[in-house]
Amino acid sequence: MIGEQAASSLDPIFIPLIFGGGTCLLGLIFLTIGLLRTRMCRHWLPTTGLIVNRDGTIDGWPANYPTFTWTGPDGRVYRKTSSVRGGLYRLGKEVPVLVDPQRPDRAMMDTFVQKGVICTVIGAVALGLGLIMATFAVYFVINR
Repeated sequence: MIGEQAASSLDPIFIPLIFGGGTCLLGLIFLTIGLLRTRMCRHWLPTTGLIVNRDGTIDGWPANYPTFTWTGPDGRVYRKTSSVRGGLYRLGKEVPVLVDPQRPDRAMMDTFVQKGVICTVIGAVALGLGLIMATFAVYFVINR
């Protein structure tokens, strides 16, 4: 009974404000993740890697999570399976790789998804839409 009264007493104009606030929060989360990820790899060194199987060979079918090898600044060859799902890269294909100069065993494929650019874009768009929704809701509440 109390829940029904609370639900019926909610003015419909506050719904865009609630959605706007939620969208802003989601946008801020995505934006923060994207900016942190982009900042993390800002000073990493670009190099070229090779798509391989998890065992390091280039025979067979590629996995959904690509495994790649690269040569670090120290001259050693490293191998890593991406934690981000990628397209089915052809085995033996060369790909751009970013390598952490402080820890050459730490690297990522140089794509907009892996570097966090996609999270930054999604976060900025969601934050903008949330602010627009919240602004319109506040405007209509004030001018009633």
